[in-house]
Amino acid sequence: MFRFGLLFLLVSFPQIKGQCTTCEDGSEPINNPGFVPSSNFSISCTEIIQETTSITGGVNDTECKLHQLTAYQQGCCNTPPFLYCSVCENGEPYNESATIPQGGGGANNNPTCAENVYREASYIGVYVLGDCADTFLRRSSFYCGCSDAEQVCTLCPDGSPPGQPERADAFVSTQNCESLEYTFSLFREDECSTVAQGFGADLPAFCLCPNLPTPSMEYQCELCGEGLKLIGDLDKVFTGADAKYERTCKQADDFTQYILNKRICNETMAEARAACCEAGAHVISFMTSLIFVGILTIKALFL
Repeated sequence: MFRFGLLFLLVSFPQIKGQCTTCEDGSEPINNPGFVPSSNFSISCTEIIQETTSITGGVNDTECKLHQLTAYQQGCCNTPPFLYCSVCENGEPYNESATIPQGGGGANNNPTCAENVYREASYIGVYVLGDCADTFLRRSSFYCGCSDAEQVCTLCPDGSPPGQPERADAFVSTQNCESLEYTFSLFREDECSTVAQGFGADLPAFCLCPNLPTPSMEYQCELCGEGLKLIGDLDKVFTGADAKYERTCKQADDFTQYILNKRICNETMAEARAACCEAGAHVISFMTSLIFVGILTIKALFL
């Protein structure tokens, strides 16, 4: 009788295969991540972990995969749920051998569509958390021949390639112009007009795109403000050994012409100002020190 009752329970209430875990690979989630791939959102890892434990479906449940994608995007897990998001929105087959020109130099920076599926960065979200449609994977699907996708945004407004694809922006995007060409291609029609403003710099002009309109120059960033002047050695390198790009005082001074607003000017030029500017003859050193401290404080607010 007891055996019959136990058998009835097992038949009536089938066991879930694999309880949902916060991280797809079953690793312990990170409560306080040092790096957050999709940093535009405010949900904490603690909240994600709590929500995941309440999911009643198994590890292959759609809700479970959505939470695992969210957990990766928020830095709670080191890997995303690979294969959860299809390349094409409608699930159709895609051209696995097609190349995605991500730029940046090196063969590995131009993966095939099949390789891109297994790149962790492909699952980063731009504006929407936990949504396959907003990931780099789906936004770049037009490169893979998906019939429901097309490119509508370009770095150069007329669709031309940049005049200097290898020119590197070391200040606002830390990408070269070839890589920026790929980045711009991921944005949709209603987003495209504000991409440059989002970076805070006129990147098409920096990359020497042809046929650009004359800029309005509503704001002019200055490396050295009132009472300060550039040091004599413009070739001085002010970046540390861990910087992605080596930067000189001359490069910083040249880049100011492309910066679009005061906040970005203060944020990106703080380090250069401290290293490349010195007091003018009529400014006492004590006041200069106060200016430098203020600049560094402003920079800290945006870290």
